[in-house]
Amino acid sequence: MRYGAFGDQITFIVSGLHCISSKIGRNIWIGLHEKIAKGNIFIIMIYGFLYLALTPLTLLLNLLKFGDSVEI
Repeated sequence: MRYGAFGDQITFIVSGLHCISSKIGRNIWIGLHEKIAKGNIFIIMIYGFLYLALTPLTLLLNLLKFGDSVEI
């Protein structure tokens, strides 16, 4: 069996942004996605940092078998 925590870090980041968005009443992801598409280097660097920073967490969740999917 193989466990997958949130599929990958990108899904984890987007899920987190949607959770924060629901708390503050506006969709953060739409604004960030538009800035990424326009090539805003600062936003791209933050996104890359989040991706790398969340890698250990997703690996830990997989190790603890708390991923959101299971492959047999």
